[in-house]
Amino acid sequence: MEKNYFDPSQITFQWFSCIFAYNFNFEVLQRLWDVFFIKGDKVLFRISLAIFHLLTPKILKCTEVSEIKKVVEEVQAML
Repeated sequence: MEKNYFDPSQITFQWFSCIFAYNFNFEVLQRLWDVFFIKGDKVLFRISLAIFHLLTPKILKCTEVSEIKKVVEEVQAML
């Protein structure tokens, strides 16, 4: 991502500020919030890392920031 000058905060700011409310379907969101309320805010960072980890092969193929954003948005649409 550094090679493509991609700043993850472009995506993660909304994730954190809205606790993923706009990014996942209701079923996934319920489970995420359960864990968030039980374990605390560390969970938000861990979920973000897990998402980026799962996307690593696709992200490594990207050559532009817009491609990286598209990959992340596609995954959000699937969840």
